Amino acid sequence: MKPKVELLKNSKAEMKLNVIKKKLRVNSKKGILEIVNALITRGFISQANSSGYYEIPFIYRDALNVKQGKDPLERKVVMSKNRKKENKRTDDPNQLSLF
Repeated sequence: MKPKVELLKNSKAEMKLNVIKKKLRVNSKKGILEIVNALITRGFISQANSSGYYEIPFIYRDALNVKQGKDPLERKVVMSKNRKKENKRTDDPNQLSLF
């Protein structure tokens, strides 16, 4: 698990599953779930709350240069999803779109 843990260096302490998947360079949902469960079993991460965020405990943060807060990749993923919704064209001729 050490190579996977080292991929989390210099990140934020709280991440959603899709961010962890991207950082650990895992392509399948089944694969990332197996890795995350292994990391939880070993105590390296914990599920922070019901909102789906996983958290790296304080004891590991200094060694990996992990900072408090939510990962900025998460914000980019949410923003890109919102942009996709905004960019969808409408068939309604009464509705104007700038894009």
